[in-house]
Amino acid sequence: MAIDSSNNGIVKVGNKSIARYSNALIRRALEEIEFKTPELIHSININEKETDLSAGDWYKKGLDALKKKDYDHSMMCYRKSIDLNTNYTEAYTGISYLYEINGNYDEAIKFYRKAILTKPQDWFPYFGMGYAYERQGNFDKAIESYEKVLEVDRRAGGNFIYYRIGHAYLCKSDKDKAIAWYKIAARLGHTNTQEWLKDNGYDW
Repeated sequence: MAIDSSNNGIVKVGNKSIARYSNALIRRALEEIEFKTPELIHSININEKETDLSAGDWYKKGLDALKKKDYDHSMMCYRKSIDLNTNYTEAYTGISYLYEINGNYDEAIKFYRKAILTKPQDWFPYFGMGYAYERQGNFDKAIESYEKVLEVDRRAGGNFIYYRIGHAYLCKSDKDKAIAWYKIAARLGHTNTQEWLKDNGYDW
């Protein structure tokens, strides 16, 4: 007899669904059909304490897991956060970042877009999306995303956002525009750009 369960409290025995057991009933059901192994109990996530966590709590747990480089657990926590609050912008950006560091830029962009839908005036998802587009080699889309950062908040990203736009133009072989953006970054104190301009004979 096969048993399966999901995080929303639905248990499947074979092909039959048993709708929305409470935690206590799930435990009792498992005991009655003699599935008592610790691994199974752990795998269905029926820890009573966890059912009381808010979307913010799950997001914080995701951040903690990220700091420990436990990326799978971080992803699970962010997704639980969204299950509880579908407008939790930071959880979407957290998922995007996890996909990004794994090299899955299509999924990263998809979740950055979801973050933007929940909070269009948050500049960070535009920035993250721009970087993901850069990594894909889609420099036009990268520039579009970075410029959106400046449209939302010109102070966001500091001198680094100007450097990234310049870098994207340089990757497109549009040196004149690259230098124009680099000069802004340099004037705002971006030291790497200052050095690049100096080495290539440009003032800022």
